[in-house]
Amino acid sequence: MDILIIKLGAIGDVLRTTAILPGLREKYPDSLVTWVTKADSFDILKNNEFIDKLHLIQENLAEKFKDVEFDLVINLDDDLEACKLASSLRSKKIIGTYLDDDKKVYTDDSSSWFEMG
Repeated sequence: MDILIIKLGAIGDVLRTTAILPGLREKYPDSLVTWVTKADSFDILKNNEFIDKLHLIQENLAEKFKDVEFDLVINLDDDLEACKLASSLRSKKIIGTYLDDDKKVYTDDSSSWFEMG
């Protein structure tokens, strides 16, 4: 199972969201986990044993991921940059936010999480 996680926010928020990784590995033990973040958070993620691939949002990700279909995309940011990326990817399922006709949309299984913030 190919999983992509998008979390671009502040370093502390990125670190806090890594708490989902052990559960994802337990549920999907043979998964390949890719994480997209900003350069500020690269160092706190680069040695995480649960992340197989780490990319920066500043990279040309549309080109890197053009031949990839993710089984699951988890977008944990609702800023425009993260939503654009989540919407541009081929995926079987999205959890979090994405764009639909240039409007931010929250998936049903994530809306209460975003409402807490």
